[in-house]
Amino acid sequence: MKNFFLFVFSICLLPSYLLRGQSITPEIIADIRNVSEVAISPSGSEIAYILRVPGEDASGMQKSVLMTVPKTGGSSKTILEKVYNPSSISWSNDGKNIYFLMKDTVKKVAQLNIVQLANKDVIKITSGESGVAHYAFSADGKSLALVIIDAKSEQEKTDEKKKKDWEIKDDNQKFNRLYVTDAAASTSPKEVITDKVLNVTHFVWAPDGKTIYFTATDKVSIDWTMMYQKIYKVSAEGGAPQIVCETDGKLGNIDISPDGKNLAFCGAVDISDPLAQSVFLVPLETGDPKNLTDKYEGSVVEVKWINNTTILALTVEGCYSSLKKIDMKGKMTSVYGKSAIIRAMSLNLKTGAMAFSASAPQNPNEVYSGTTSGGLKKLTDNNPDLKGIKLTKQEVISWAGPDGWKIEGILTYPNGYKEGIKYPLL
Repeated sequence: MKNFFLFVFSICLLPSYLLRGQSITPEIIADIRNVSEVAISPSGSEIAYILRVPGEDASGMQKSVLMTVPKTGGSSKTILEKVYNPSSISWSNDGKNIYFLMKDTVKKVAQLNIVQLANKDVIKITSGESGVAHYAFSADGKSLALVIIDAKSEQEKTDEKKKKDWEIKDDNQKFNRLYVTDAAASTSPKEVITDKVLNVTHFVWAPDGKTIYFTATDKVSIDWTMMYQKIYKVSAEGGAPQIVCETDGKLGNIDISPDGKNLAFCGAVDISDPLAQSVFLVPLETGDPKNLTDKYEGSVVEVKWINNTTILALTVEGCYSSLKKIDMKGKMTSVYGKSAIIRAMSLNLKTGAMAFSASAPQNPNEVYSGTTSGGLKKLTDNNPDLKGIKLTKQEVISWAGPDGWKIEGILTYPNGYKEGIKYPLL
């Protein structure tokens, strides 16, 4: 098992809002805007992103705004205001529309919608009593896979109105089920997993659109979702699911190579591994997983194939994030490291263009662009009021733990710090 890096964060980290000459206020915290999602267009020239902004209703919760920005930089355009509160964005194959999830205002469950960029018209794709948790289109854009949550029964709805909304553990569990329909959802979605009830957590299409690979558990509890997921495959036409390979412990995301011959996933090395932090390669002909990062001391967060022989891995190394290329033998080369802290990424497989949500000590999460070869560039500035504020010093420090493992943390200096004076450590 790998060394587990401890991150010591303060309220001032990424970005640090301990200000010189100005005290932090609730208003500053409440007004901070963060980029939570990014999606690069099919041409690689535009980036769609979700900006989380202050809400104005009684809940006090942040809302989402859908925006776009050119990959080369420039002014952002607002596509959907926060009244829509969109999430889970993706582009249509022709780059003329953006798909997103939005809660139905009447039934209060998430449904798939599409916004036309030419006129900003919003069209509902799915409807019904059940909410959509995840969705993805096949590579040719003709088929749509959906993870749909079991709907509440009429009795449950009646009980909720009477405030009898308590839950009994393991009773009447709601499963996330996998369905397939045509791209316009003009026909009722068909459940594709037969002979077994599974709680689906994540899925990807095979490049040819004939098979869906997914992670799932037998039960819906947090313990099962955290510890006992397995990787399956099933025909897009429907059928009995088959386990792809043996896994042990936590699982992260999965991805299929462009030629459909190999699967990569983030996984634990055993049941005691605290994170799904290693990259495994599975030839789909044999189903034998191989750990490509067994000697790597960092933690892998996400994997994406960039061609048939190279995996792109978002990793964490101490207090920094890094982007690595990994070949089929496990050789690793660095693309980015010790710069912005990457939270989310989107890849255009054809052009190699990339989009990121990333933060730095000077700014919250913003949109960054780059490529699979390098060139990380910040594109947006959604918190201009922070520009005139001088932030206090931060630095990465490290020390040896009781067991000899290296521990890293962020030290944020106090307001008005003067060398030689002792200060309390919080």
